[in-house]
Amino acid sequence: MPAPPGAPPIPTPSQLERATDLRQLARQLQNLRVLDLYRRAGPDAWVGPIAQQCVDQLTNYRRLILYQADGLLAAARRLEQGDEI
Repeated sequence: MPAPPGAPPIPTPSQLERATDLRQLARQLQNLRVLDLYRRAGPDAWVGPIAQQCVDQLTNYRRLILYQADGLLAAARRLEQGDEI
């Protein structure tokens, strides 16, 4: 049953289930052990421009993974509010 005009949409059970799944996936991404790998690839591990490039790449991958996790959480919030994604 749709919400009355002017009222916020009511999420369907399917939307709430999808939101839960998205939150779970986002939390899994946020807790990946690989996200701390850049800390172990610094100058204590090796020296030179290649070492810095590796740290830079790992840091960028970490940022991208966390950005995607944030996107999943935003989508979950929209679903919980009854919006489609």
